[in-house]
Amino acid sequence: MLLPQRFAWSIGLMLALTCFILVQFKDEIGNPSFKRSVASIALICNFFTWLESAAGFCVGCFFYNNVLVKYFGKEECKECKL
Repeated sequence: MLLPQRFAWSIGLMLALTCFILVQFKDEIGNPSFKRSVASIALICNFFTWLESAAGFCVGCFFYNNVLVKYFGKEECKECKL
């Protein structure tokens, strides 16, 4: 599996895990903040999915190749550059 794809999947997992944690602490957070937080995370997930499926642009691959490769010395993905 390509490293940028794994990184993109980890972004999705992080967003889903954040929603799960917010649902678990719903009573402590309060209703208005809870609704805004969960709605914004869901919109981000939908937007990232739409970008990849409709526009052919993967945010995870873009971030990986333009930030992690430059600043953290990761290996550049040749398949993403095609």
